[in-house]
Amino acid sequence: GVSVAVVMRWIEACPQSAVKFFAHVASHTAVAASLTIHGRALGKMSADSPVDQLRSILPLPSILQILDYCIAKKLNEIIDLQLPGEDGCFVCARPRTQAAEVAI
Repeated sequence: GVSVAVVMRWIEACPQSAVKFFAHVASHTAVAASLTIHGRALGKMSADSPVDQLRSILPLPSILQILDYCIAKKLNEIIDLQLPGEDGCFVCARPRTQAAEVAI
C-alpha cells in the first residue's frame, strides 16, 4: 500500500489528475473494492488458528481514507447549512439519553 502522506504529495503535485482519479474511484464500486490491504492474521492462542476463529480489523487503504474524509467533510458542511447548531449545553452519556433508549 501507499501511505496517506505519499498520496497527499501526489495531490499537491498533480491536482487535476488526482481529482479525476478520486472521482473515478468514488463513482465505481468495483474500483474501490479492488483496493486492498495485505497482511497476516495470527490467532491469540496459537499461530495456526482455524480460519473461522480469526477476526481482523484492517485499516482502509490510503486512497479510501482520503475519500472517506472528503465525503464526510462535504456532508457535514451540507448538514450544518441545513441544520445550524444551537447555542447551549449538550449533555450526553446519561441514563435514558442514548439513541436506543430514546427510540423505545
